[in-house]
Amino acid sequence: MADTKLSALTELAATPADTDEVYIRDVSEAASAESKRITIANLLAGAGGATLVLKTADEVVTNNTTPQNDDHLLFAVGANEVWAFYMLLRYKEDASIGLKAQFTVPTGGAIEIITHNIVGPASGTADLNPIAAATTWNYGAQTTTRLGLHWCVYIGGGNAGNVQFQWAQLNTSGSALTVEENSFIIAHKLA
Repeated sequence: MADTKLSALTELAATPADTDEVYIRDVSEAASAESKRITIANLLAGAGGATLVLKTADEVVTNNTTPQNDDHLLFAVGANEVWAFYMLLRYKEDASIGLKAQFTVPTGGAIEIITHNIVGPASGTADLNPIAAATTWNYGAQTTTRLGLHWCVYIGGGNAGNVQFQWAQLNTSGSALTVEENSFIIAHKLA
């Protein structure tokens, strides 16, 4: 193939899958099984690419104040790794329920979090506080979809595992508390 700018290749019109491969070879070599290969996922990870986690469905809790693992909002970490991540949480509930939340991390790991959220639909005040690992934080009751923003750093210990978002009702109620689809995490491995 003649030299072509990557932006002109029609094969790049579709987003590559994580398992797709990129071949790297010296232009003086013929393409062969000896060419160097790397998957898209490894290429992105090696280049400091982001881990993206999207909540693909609403999740509902009623009559439960014990934090439960979110079905989607988690990501894997290795032993002694350091990650910076951002989570946008979309949620809604009855005006009397409220939401409490926390992250769990592998044994020996630590997490520091800053949250930002509107405290109540009428107050218009912001809540911007640093929070330690496995510390539960609360959001005031909201009757429409609200956003919680979380800036976090995970500092790993000697164990691999998951950084896992957990949540529950602040006050027990038969009314639904919903963490909504399109909540997401964007995480970057720093070390």
